[in-house]
Amino acid sequence: MMNFSLNKNAIRKINVFVIWLVIWGIIAHFIGAFYFPSPLETAAAIWRILADYKSYLSIVHSIIRVGIVFVLSALLGIILGVFCGLNKRVFEFFQPLLVSIKSIPVISFIVIAIIHLQSSNVPIFIGVLVCLPIVCYNTIEGVKNVDSALIEMGNVYEVSLARLVREIYIPSTLPYIAAGLLTSVGLSWRIVVASEVLSTVRHSIGFNLYRAMIFLQTADAFAWTVIIVVLSMFFEKTLALILNRATKQRTHKVVYTR
Repeated sequence: MMNFSLNKNAIRKINVFVIWLVIWGIIAHFIGAFYFPSPLETAAAIWRILADYKSYLSIVHSIIRVGIVFVLSALLGIILGVFCGLNKRVFEFFQPLLVSIKSIPVISFIVIAIIHLQSSNVPIFIGVLVCLPIVCYNTIEGVKNVDSALIEMGNVYEVSLARLVREIYIPSTLPYIAAGLLTSVGLSWRIVVASEVLSTVRHSIGFNLYRAMIFLQTADAFAWTVIIVVLSMFFEKTLALILNRATKQRTHKVVYTR
């Protein structure tokens, strides 16, 4: 019965995907291939791009930048979020900075970064700047929602701080942190590629999009966009599986310890 429902769900998703491909093809037919390539023309462009070994160099470099952005924003966001969540004065000190980063348009940061940094470092700097507040605020929310009764009980029984962090704080904040990480990994792709386009970073997906725009290669622009979407979805799904398993394992350990 479960297999049947899974098959029905898969068939439903495939049908929806096919319908959108048909809609895409109809729009392309009326607008014209120069302005709006059809799915077949986009697929041909993807095949041509993936047949060129230089394309993989661009893809790998962009993946590395996204990876660096994700790791740095995760580490800095979690550390800062924990301190801000535990100490109100620390939060009040960093809050104006975090609010400013969220409020200022990303394009302003990109322009300033292009002036002061090497083009290859601009996407990393902008990505961390945008993603860090998301992870930080989620971590703060998780720390603030830790059950105070458990903390008080731990203090009564003189439980060490390390054990409180390991068995209470981490399991309680992990779902919040996981949500922030999932949001940041998808956002990091958009921010990194946009920064690569504006800073014209060599050997990057963004630079290939820039070239497609300059030479009016609309099919190539669509093809690279599809590649970005596929890569972003792959990393999001993979991270979701990893975080889901980590959350379940941590919850199991806490229940067993208690």
